[in-house]
Amino acid sequence: MAGALVQGFKATDRLFTDWQEAGLIDRPEKKGLGRGRGISALWPESQMKLWLLLLQKRGNITQVPVLCNIPVGLWLYFGDRYVPVRQVRKCMKTWSFRYGSSRGHKQAKQVARQLLAGLPLSGSRSARADLVSAMAHVLLLGIPSDQQRRELRERLIGTLRIAGWEESAAAATVELVLIRLLGASAFLAGNVPDHVLAWARAWHLFGLRNYFASYAAGELPNVPGVDMSAPNFDRLIINACRDLLTAVGMALGVGRDEALPAPFFHPDKWKDSWTSVKVDWRIEPTRIILPGNRQHASLRIEVSGSID
Repeated sequence: MAGALVQGFKATDRLFTDWQEAGLIDRPEKKGLGRGRGISALWPESQMKLWLLLLQKRGNITQVPVLCNIPVGLWLYFGDRYVPVRQVRKCMKTWSFRYGSSRGHKQAKQVARQLLAGLPLSGSRSARADLVSAMAHVLLLGIPSDQQRRELRERLIGTLRIAGWEESAAAATVELVLIRLLGASAFLAGNVPDHVLAWARAWHLFGLRNYFASYAAGELPNVPGVDMSAPNFDRLIINACRDLLTAVGMALGVGRDEALPAPFFHPDKWKDSWTSVKVDWRIEPTRIILPGNRQHASLRIEVSGSID
């Protein structure tokens, strides 16, 4: 708390406690001081830096679920050295709880709108509202039958066809939305084990690496209504919960007999040996100078490893 005051931030013990309960700050390491002398609660330096960063961002971001993107993003891009997995899980529960079924149908509609964010939905206002309600219903109750999943898929594809999307692009985008629905339902139910989170992180970074390579080569497709620019780090962080949700949905949607390329294989194979997979990154400065005399830099990601 003293560190926040020294930096000029307004902070209270209640705020710190509330953020710890939400997962924005990790639990401390507790050590006994000896018989009858109580215990000490200590946080690592990384959590102090996170606390100050959250206080800084709080000037523009007031909603706790949005702030959850910061710890999740630090873990997603930089790993356990900055944020432990237990904290990521708690943040994702907070993000899902605030937007999901635990707070009723209204909040489920909010997460449905989040999952549809960026899509140029067509049709009347009532038609769009019906689509959001259908997705909220899935978040609340799941998709009990293949028939219901096909019906929702066709409704989503239909809205994109009317907006002028090609069939292949519309189908791929709708599959992405359905994967996010699967991931959201799993987080709401508390059914995302650690090895799936580890697989999802590696899968996301691997896909981001390929995206950067395709962007640099000018090979990205032109999809109406979809931003295909190179994402900056601020944009990546603020979408971290959604992106992790997508990767977790991908992990949960992989068929048991489906073979993925090394080092991914099937997520179930990571239960005992996922630590053998390495995710390395480095920041390479360029000659471009940004406003504020900041030097532009690009992110390089490598995912490698094997599973015996």
